[in-house]
Amino acid sequence: MSQLEAAAITTSTPRAAGSARVPAGPETPEARAGNALSMRRPADQHGPLDEVVERVRRDACDAVDALQVAALLEAEGVTDQVAKTQYGFGDVFGMADAVYRRLGGLHLAVRLTSRAHGGRRQAWRDAAHGVLYLLPSAVFPAVLAFVERPSVNAGLVVAGGAGWLLAGVASWFAYQLLGLGDGRSAARVLLWFTAAGLVAAALLGAGVAAATHGSGRVIAFAVGAMAYQMSSMLLTFYRLEAWLAATMAPGAATGLGYALAGQPSLRLALTAGAVSVSVTLVLAVLCVVRSLRSASAAKQTHPLRTLLGGRVTVFMLVVVYTALSAVYLLHSQVPYLLDRFDILVTAVPLMLGMGVVEWRARRFTELARELLRRVHYPREFIRRIWLLLVANVVACTGVAALAATALLVVLDRLAMLSMAAATMAAGYAVLAGAYMVTFVLAGHGRYGSLSAALAAAVAVHLVGSAIVRVGSAALTDTTVFLVSAVVLQVLLFLAMIPVANQVWRHA
Repeated sequence: MSQLEAAAITTSTPRAAGSARVPAGPETPEARAGNALSMRRPADQHGPLDEVVERVRRDACDAVDALQVAALLEAEGVTDQVAKTQYGFGDVFGMADAVYRRLGGLHLAVRLTSRAHGGRRQAWRDAAHGVLYLLPSAVFPAVLAFVERPSVNAGLVVAGGAGWLLAGVASWFAYQLLGLGDGRSAARVLLWFTAAGLVAAALLGAGVAAATHGSGRVIAFAVGAMAYQMSSMLLTFYRLEAWLAATMAPGAATGLGYALAGQPSLRLALTAGAVSVSVTLVLAVLCVVRSLRSASAAKQTHPLRTLLGGRVTVFMLVVVYTALSAVYLLHSQVPYLLDRFDILVTAVPLMLGMGVVEWRARRFTELARELLRRVHYPREFIRRIWLLLVANVVACTGVAALAATALLVVLDRLAMLSMAAATMAAGYAVLAGAYMVTFVLAGHGRYGSLSAALAAAVAVHLVGSAIVRVGSAALTDTTVFLVSAVVLQVLLFLAMIPVANQVWRHA
């Protein structure tokens, strides 16, 4: 998730915009690459930092992370004190980040000459993720009948939230290590987090059981939820989503069978669900072990404490952002687990649409890079990047809204439609568009802005539900959730301003 940055020209003034004009001549791919570069390079290239860049260019031009540049600078005798007094940075890591971004802004211009996209296969892979997110939901009716009612809500919040957090943090670490060319360390981190997650789930489940006077069933539920979270993360990380779908399909099918047939098929649904999750976990771990053995040894291993050097703040923001994401979504669903199926089921269109959201977020990034080859002025790029962003947000919202409309028609035919369910469905549709912006911001490392926006949305939902009254309690809660989703989307658009308006961020 490293960002590639060059010292940008100021794009808000006519003079700066004019400075990015392409010289007269044929519009070759190389000329377009040079045009993209001109929008990212500063007017003054003769400062002290540029001398450092030129000095380390040969050794650092192929660096894949600022940590490698930091090592080169330290070898050159640059200490924290030197970085602070001579170059104006807080420490050598801050200076290395600036040098790395400056180098990245230069050598990436050549890569713009080729069309970067994942193709149809990648698009289908992303879009299919929505189905994968939905598979465990098919087993959930049987789980509700199995786990004691006072315990199931707390178990879902604790196990689901912990699994979401650990899976998110583990994948962040693994991608950082993979970016450094250290596939073995990435595999080790994934195994450590998976083992720690299962142990933590058992302990948390035992705590929930003790607090709610439940039985060992809640422990089994917590471990099973964690096992699926971690195994799905592992298989997705190694691009083995088809295996995940294949191993979970029997459990999902029998779970749906229980939902239709009722109590006689409960034991079969629970057994099949447990076997599917277990097989998925074993397969995921075997894939990681195989990757660990086959990965070529990196020139340098990167322990987590080294990886976090100079990145503690970023890591903490990743943790906060992931935790708030889990809290915001889980808090909206938990009150309706036991007695409001009509409201609970409105999350299905969002889950199905999340694959489309991932696809459009990835495609937005690719199209932004392609756009650099086609425009002549920064002002033109900014206008078109905003149009591209809005179009993709509308598309993601529209997909979720269409699926929600179909679901609401079914609920109406079954005489289960309520105003609260329709309002919650609208909130989830807005949230689909907000998630698209969230993925883009996360790709640019804007975890502080994401955390602030999510914290505000959670606060609006919690406080608004306590002080506002709109009909029934359920209608009040769902209406406030819809408002919080709109607030979240507005805040995310505001957070996109420095990203969209600075051309070099899209290199």
